[in-house]
Amino acid sequence: MEDEKEIIGLIAKNAKMSEKDVLKEVEEKELEFSGMVSREGAIFLIAREHDIDLLEPKQQTIKIKDIPSGMSNVSFFGKVTGIGDVREFKTDKGEGKVASIFLGDETGTIRMSLWNEKTEALSKIKKDDILEIMGAYTKEDNRGSIEARIGKGGNLRKVPKDEGIKIDAVAFNDTRDVRNEAKDFDSAQERDNVSAKAYLVHIYDRQIVYHMCPECRKKLQNGSCNEHGKVEPSKFMVLSCILDDGTSTMNAAFFNKGVESLLGLSAEDIEKIIVEKGSLELVTAANLLGKELYVSGFVKKNSFTGRLELSVNSAKAVDTTNEINKMLGTLGAAPKKQEAA
Repeated sequence: MEDEKEIIGLIAKNAKMSEKDVLKEVEEKELEFSGMVSREGAIFLIAREHDIDLLEPKQQTIKIKDIPSGMSNVSFFGKVTGIGDVREFKTDKGEGKVASIFLGDETGTIRMSLWNEKTEALSKIKKDDILEIMGAYTKEDNRGSIEARIGKGGNLRKVPKDEGIKIDAVAFNDTRDVRNEAKDFDSAQERDNVSAKAYLVHIYDRQIVYHMCPECRKKLQNGSCNEHGKVEPSKFMVLSCILDDGTSTMNAAFFNKGVESLLGLSAEDIEKIIVEKGSLELVTAANLLGKELYVSGFVKKNSFTGRLELSVNSAKAVDTTNEINKMLGTLGAAPKKQEAA
C-alpha cells in the first residue's frame, strides 16, 4: 500500500471531501469494527464505500492476516494448502453444492468456500497452486475463524508460473483446532471459548443496523448499490458493549440474533425505533445497563487496542428470582447442627 497520506489525499479528491473528513471516517471505521480491521483495512473499506479503486488491479490485494470479517470485494493471493470434497445439500430454498479450499501466504491461512458452479474450478486446482481471489466477501464462521466466500460478482483464477507471483512459505494460523475453555474473563486467552455470568456495564454509542447489498455485500447508499442498483437490503446488526464478570471487564460484540435476544425485539422493530427515536433511546428503553447475563462466545484480540474481546454466540438474562430460590434451596438442604445436650 502506498503512503497513507497519499491514499487519504486520493480518497478526498475522488470523494470530493476534505482530508480531515476522510481521516475521521477512517477512525470511525476502526472503532466500528472494534479492532477487527487494521488501519489499512479501514482505509480500504472507506475507499470501497465511496466506490474508489485505490490501486492497480495486480496490487489491489491485501495479505491474509489483514483480511477482516465483514469486508466485501476483497482480493488476495494464496497458495493452496488443502482442498475439501464437494458436498451436495438440499434446503427449503433449493439444492446446491459447496466445497472448501484452504489458502495461505507468508502471514497466515484462510478458508474459502466455493458454492454451486464455482465448485467446478476444483477440477483444475491442486495443492501448492497459487490462486488469485477477486471480489470475495468475508464473514466469521461458527467457530470464530474468518471465512472468504466468492459470490456472484467474484471469481478466482490459477496464477501461471510465468507471472512471477511466489509464495514460498506459508505461516499457518489455522484455527480449526479445538478451542480451550476459559473459566472467566481474567484467565481467558485469545481464541478461548468462554461461558460466564457477567454484568453489562457499558454500551458503545455506535451504529447498530447496517444495510448491505445481498449480492456483493457492499454498504448501500440511499437503498441502492453502486454495482447492482436498487436492491432489497440484507440487514446486519452489531451491538458493542463492555461486560464485567467480577474478575475483569471485557469488550464484547453481539450480532444479529444476539442483538434481537439482548434487546427483546425483532430486527424490524429495532430498526423502526432507531429511525423514529435513535439508537440511544433504543438501548435506554431496553434498560440494559447493569443487566446480568449468561454469555458464551470466543475470545479474539483487538489489533487496534491490543485488548481481548468476546464475540458473543449466545446470551440469556439471569433470572434473579430463580437464582435466589436455588440458593435458598441449597441452604435448606444443608444438614442441621445437632443441639448441645
